[in-house]
Amino acid sequence: MCVLTVCGSESVLSFVVDSGADCHVGPYSVLSELGYPLLPCTLRVRDASGNDLGVRGKVRMMCELVGADGQRQAVEIEVIVADHVQRCLLSTSMLVRRRCSIEIGPVCTRILGPGGKNVMCKRLGGRDTITVQVQRTANVDSVVSLKRDVKRLEAEVRRLRE
Repeated sequence: MCVLTVCGSESVLSFVVDSGADCHVGPYSVLSELGYPLLPCTLRVRDASGNDLGVRGKVRMMCELVGADGQRQAVEIEVIVADHVQRCLLSTSMLVRRRCSIEIGPVCTRILGPGGKNVMCKRLGGRDTITVQVQRTANVDSVVSLKRDVKRLEAEVRRLRE
């Protein structure tokens, strides 16, 4: 499950660090709440079983990786936004392309960022997770308000048709 916690102008997400993922990916239902513009994406992304993930686009965002020990590392990531995704995945190969180093150890995984900070992941049930703190865009309240209005209007149209 991809957890979204909102604290003022910041959103906190939990990502699974995945050495087998070719790209960062997250669910549309969660990432659309951040207010970032959905950029076009021509990639067809599939899960490990070969099922299409239903890509809607991608978002590019500045964020901080927050380690289990409190260390922080700023990094820009581009996340593929898709319908058929349950969790946010952070691709180690994509982090390496962003000049990060990854150390997968017997106890935990560490991400050494381009700024030289060593961020320790939290291991939960054999999976490494990292907290990602994202700055929400200024228009996020407008987006949430518009979505609420659309739902209200759709319900009103349904009532009128009945």
